[in-house]
Amino acid sequence: MRPATYQVEVEGVGTFTFRRRTMRDAPRIEQMMLDILGPSFRIASIGDDSAREYVANRAAQLAQLETLMVQSADGWSLDDLDPLDEDDVKVINKVYGRFLEEEERFRKGIAKERQGSGAAT
Repeated sequence: MRPATYQVEVEGVGTFTFRRRTMRDAPRIEQMMLDILGPSFRIASIGDDSAREYVANRAAQLAQLETLMVQSADGWSLDDLDPLDEDDVKVINKVYGRFLEEEERFRKGIAKERQGSGAAT
């Protein structure tokens, strides 16, 4: 049986627990991105490509963290972060970066387990 969760240590922030991404999470994350952006959001109306990319990336980042985070570090909350505070932006980027690193490691471990058990990949 595959592990359902894994922990991510973020230096200076604490320990987070994330759950394994499943097939059902892809549309959930996409829907949450749309919810974050709002019903009147139009990517074409934002302006240049870098602005569109920034908004889309931020929405994807928040949607993934919100969907897959089981438990945050003590005293840490997405809702408490200030998007205009440079330090808070650095913290969320740090948490998201570590999440991506550990998710990749976690998924590679699952793939190795499948290969070792003779299951198809």
